[in-house]
Amino acid sequence: MYEIAGASSPGGWPDWVRQQPVQPRLSVVDPVTVTSVPDGSSNTWKLMEKTEVVGLLTVTGSDFPWLEGAFVPSAGFDKWRAVFAEESRLVEHENLEETDEYDAWELLVEQITGALNMVDPQGQVVEEFLLHIDGAHASWRW
Repeated sequence: MYEIAGASSPGGWPDWVRQQPVQPRLSVVDPVTVTSVPDGSSNTWKLMEKTEVVGLLTVTGSDFPWLEGAFVPSAGFDKWRAVFAEESRLVEHENLEETDEYDAWELLVEQITGALNMVDPQGQVVEEFLLHIDGAHASWRW
């Protein structure tokens, strides 16, 4: 049984879903170069393009079914920065599905999910996901 924001869930939520303040356990040389993540980091996800780490997402909270966290990009994120900036801009539209921009947003999501994968803290590849990155903040679901 796990506690989530004062409630308990017999369904077996993983430990990393707990809504507790989490200090990122990253060693960073500069804002865009990730140098290491300690083994056993149970709250850190990887954003991958093939075998390259594009960035790290450290869970800081959740609002089921979404996780929220700090995003630390690696050098490989540079070519994705504009894509995520545009996706973030579009997703902020109220009633996005009813606007002319919905098709453009869907294309961006397909571009992201077609080329990138997320790896959960246990090392499992998550192939279907929705990820929003806005600067140093990320939210995602799978």
